[in-house]
This record gives sequence, C-alpha cells and structure tokens, in this order.
Amino acid sequence: MGGRHRHHRPDRAGHVRGRLLLDASSFLGACPGDQGRLRPRAHPHAPGGRRRALSKAPEHRVCVPGGGRERDPLLHRLGRRRLSGRCACPGGRPGRHHGARPRRPALDQARVHLLPRLHGPPVRALRRLAIHSLAVEIVRLHLARLGSFNDVPVHGFVIKHPRAGAILVDTGVGWPTDVIHEWRVVNRHAADVLAEHDLSPADVRIVINSHLHWDHCGQNAVFKHAPFHIQRSELDRARREEKKTADWFDFAGARFELLDGDAEIAEGVHVVATPGHTTGHQSVVVDLPDGKAVMIGDAAYTADIYREADAADLSRWPGQHSNRKAWTRSLKRLHGMHPHAVHFCHDTRTVAPS
Repeated sequence: MGGRHRHHRPDRAGHVRGRLLLDASSFLGACPGDQGRLRPRAHPHAPGGRRRALSKAPEHRVCVPGGGRERDPLLHRLGRRRLSGRCACPGGRPGRHHGARPRRPALDQARVHLLPRLHGPPVRALRRLAIHSLAVEIVRLHLARLGSFNDVPVHGFVIKHPRAGAILVDTGVGWPTDVIHEWRVVNRHAADVLAEHDLSPADVRIVINSHLHWDHCGQNAVFKHAPFHIQRSELDRARREEKKTADWFDFAGARFELLDGDAEIAEGVHVVATPGHTTGHQSVVVDLPDGKAVMIGDAAYTADIYREADAADLSRWPGQHSNRKAWTRSLKRLHGMHPHAVHFCHDTRTVAPS
C-alpha cells in the first residue's frame, strides 16, 4: 500500500549463467539444429526457468549402476550423441574427440595377490621365526613321587606359548591313590602345582599325553575343557589294558585329538612318535632359538638311560620297554635330532649337549 511500483530486474547471476550455458554450444561444436536443445529456461537456475526452492537440496551428480557418474542434467541429452572431430555445419568450430574413459574397478572385485609365492612355506618359515623371537618358556612341574619305584619323581611340563597359550605335557597321578597303593605314591593336586607358577587349570588350552599310563594321565579330568592330543594306537592300547585306571583318562566328555604319527600341535611345538615303551608312545619337541628341547616322556626314564641307550643297564628299571627293537630305534631317532636339551618325567636332571 502506497509503495512505489518496482520493475522486475532479472537475477544478474542467473542471467550470466544462462549466457554461459548458451555459449557452451560454440566450443562443443554443436550445429544450429542443436540450439533448440540448449534452452536456458530448461535449466533450473536459468533466468525465468524453474527455480529450486530454498528448502530443496541442490542436485548433485551421483554414481549410477555401471561404474560411471550421472551426467550433468543440461548435457544429458547432448551427451548421447557422438560428436565428430570437426563439425561440417557453417560456423561450427572444430571439436575434439576423446576416447572412452576407462572404468574404475568395482569395489567388490576379487583381490589380486601380488605376491602369490608368499602364500606357502616361505610365510610359514617367517611365522616360525617370529615365534622364536618371542618368549617360549618351558616350566617343569613336580606332580608326585613314586616311593616303591626307586623313589623317582613324577614331572609334567608347561609350555608357555605366545599364541597357543599354556600347553600341558602329562598330568601326573590321579585320585584316589588307593587303586595304586602298592606304588606308595606321594601325590599332589595339579591345580596346586600350577599355582606355584601363577597358573590355573583354566589357563591350560592344550594337553599332550606322552602315553596313557596312570602316572602320566591321572589328572586329565582336571582339564576336561581342553583337547587331549594322543596317538590313536595308544588310546586303543589303553582301553584294552588299563582297566583299573580307565576313568582317569576315558571319562565322559573327554575330547581326544587322535594322531597317527608325527604332528604339529602349535607353531614350533611338535609330537614325534617314539614307540617302544608303549605301542603309541610319543615325545614332544619344541623349537627354540638355541635348538630343540625334547620332553621325552618315558622313552627313557633317566638321563643315564638316554645317554647309554641300548647299552644301559635296565635291571633296576622294569617296564622301560615293551618292544626292545622299537624302543632302540626311537632313542636313536631322538639322538639324531641333536636336541639342545632333553627333559625327563622321572629324572630332574636335564641332558644338554656337551
């Protein structure tokens, strides 16, 4: 009311933008017949054209199926035509023809292994080297003592592995000891022994039984959460012969990892078949930076028997072998490994290279 009539002034920026859109045809090499397609009013921002509401987001180019981008709305129709290298129309200006832009590989395209030869033995060797550079510790456990068998100790071992966790080798004598009272056993609970080394049964991830005599598998049930790695032939033998103490190893829920000969339990930790003491006896070999450490089980009761091998006096050691030839071959095999240290289940001494 009472205000002066204002003349409509077109948006100068939009006007300039519209002129630029019209002039684009000159350097694109479009013919006069194409001028009708380049209407400035068709663009939302051209003078007098469809304007975008302030509340509406601007239009952006987005990725479309096929790996390319959506063309600008103005050139969408023109872009479908193939522009020749030089326009034959009067007043036309030469244009340039560029080859199709190569598509980028899809994000879900299958990966290309640049170094396929590293997926095999070289990588395994590097991983073993990394394990060796970490601390692998072997701890001896004093589990029991056998009073009527030369008063020998009963040892187990814990291998503290940086990846696999605690690996227990043999579990000692079980309970109650009345079933083996003639051996005059002084027994200890495995949990108490582990506590002396700041461990608990829950820390044990893997159990390896060298064999299934009652003084090597008696407390397996304490570690029923862990798998028991044992030779298949040894489990078959024990189920036939160890009736008195079968509940100590063949209890409900026991999970056996049955092996047929040599096997790798964890990186740098192996079992090797050493029959002779029993049909399915096995020893444990650990690769350390200084060499191999062997937990020999009952392949040799003492350090003296190991050193002297077939020449050892076994008159005081009944049961050292059930098959003399197989036992001798197993000891020769262990000697041939040239271990850096040999640990025994019934001798606290350790044999090291001289």
